[in-house]
Amino acid sequence: MKISVRDNRQLYKKAKQQFSSGKLRSAWRTNQHFLDEFGIANNMKVIIDRWEGPFPVVTQLEFNTEADYVWFMLRYS
Repeated sequence: MKISVRDNRQLYKKAKQQFSSGKLRSAWRTNQHFLDEFGIANNMKVIIDRWEGPFPVVTQLEFNTEADYVWFMLRYS
């Protein structure tokens, strides 16, 4: 199940912020590594449309199951 980051921007930002707050920022070697870990923790794949310099432009989140999507929505809304 895929959702658009544009339509769920606040939810995505809140989830990323809470995920990174308890971790050492230096533990992630790159933005890609952070997004991979973020996806694994939330049972989803973060889809990067393109890169603008060193920053990824994330367009969609693809969840493994609908239950993972519902859990994500309930946890971060």
